[in-house]
Amino acid sequence: MTYFKRVKLDNVPSAEILKSITLPSNQRGQVSPIPREVKLKLATLLKIDLAQCVQVRIMLVYFPPFGFINVHSDKPVEDLPEGKDDQCIIVPIDNFQDVEWTWHETTDHSKIYHYGDKENWKTVYTFPMIPESATRAVEKIKCDSAFIADIGSWHSLKNFSNKPAVALSIRVMPWSWEDFKTSGLPPIEGVTLG
Repeated sequence: MTYFKRVKLDNVPSAEILKSITLPSNQRGQVSPIPREVKLKLATLLKIDLAQCVQVRIMLVYFPPFGFINVHSDKPVEDLPEGKDDQCIIVPIDNFQDVEWTWHETTDHSKIYHYGDKENWKTVYTFPMIPESATRAVEKIKCDSAFIADIGSWHSLKNFSNKPAVALSIRVMPWSWEDFKTSGLPPIEGVTLG
């Protein structure tokens, strides 16, 4: 089974995007929302057709040297009336060629836990996570070019470089709520399967 679709996205203004965002100073990998005013600027730079979107989230994907994100799914536990994220488009911006994305299958369901428990965290939703030891890897890719990623399935990321790595995770709804296996392309000008 394939958990990603390579796409071509020409003329990504990486230098201008880097000037527009603030990089975190932590020592772990993270995916975090970009402030609204910056998000709107990036949407224009990336030629996202906002008229076709009921919601747009552009997330900063950042890894310090050798940083990582544990195995998780981006489908929150809560039932959401608008839908749950099943896919996004990943756009490498800087030094992302040494980041590896791995999809996993669960081997021990009893090990699933939830990040963002409202009693202990200040998050809106809770997300399922699982130790890598309770999974088996089913597919891996190098993140050296843009791709559509299945984010509803279990996945993890790791930077194998001694340099920080930066990408964008673009979630445009309703496209991001559609089933990864059957959906078309996101409403971004110039995106083609590659």
